[in-house]
Amino acid sequence: MAVVRGFEKHSREIRGTVRDIAGALQHRVLDLPTDPRFGAIPAVDVRAVVATRPSLVPTAARCAAHWGCRLIEPVAHPADSATFRLRPAPALSIQTADGLRDRISDRFQLDGLIHYQVADLPEVLARVLAVEPQGNRMRLCHRDTDGRRDRSEPAGAVLRLRLDEPTPGVIDGHQQIFPVGDYIISADAVPGNSAHDRLAHHVATTR
Repeated sequence: MAVVRGFEKHSREIRGTVRDIAGALQHRVLDLPTDPRFGAIPAVDVRAVVATRPSLVPTAARCAAHWGCRLIEPVAHPADSATFRLRPAPALSIQTADGLRDRISDRFQLDGLIHYQVADLPEVLARVLAVEPQGNRMRLCHRDTDGRRDRSEPAGAVLRLRLDEPTPGVIDGHQQIFPVGDYIISADAVPGNSAHDRLAHHVATTR
């Protein structure tokens, strides 16, 4: 199990509940940073990722998609007490020619000089490029001096891009500098049911 949490009392209590359940089942709990660097999500075996508050769901979803596991997220409750739901974490995969790998669960945006190409279409030069998951597709927003282009690419589409200099950008709400090089972004299948779901469901329904 992995937990993305804050340091307030509520988050600590949820982390304690996850620790108790995981310990009873002889599993360990991994504490995750709230803003992991691009390509720095650890290569470990995780069966579910818990977000302790709504603002941390994008980071938790990004990590869950990276590991191909389920996400346990908080939802609103009429009595204002915490309740959680278990769901898949669909996302786009992103990797560099140097071997860095990550996932995009919400939005990936670059602000700089970006060369990109979708499938076998001609290469395009953009000043701003944003990519978002959209079901089993990806949505692109390109901006340059000639205006704004916005389109949805079909399932299975692959986006290739090249950065000729370190470029500022945002991945799932976290600002970072992305290194020079070639990148590939593609849509992944939604993680399916597995034996790991039994543990995740137990955690989601215990509180």
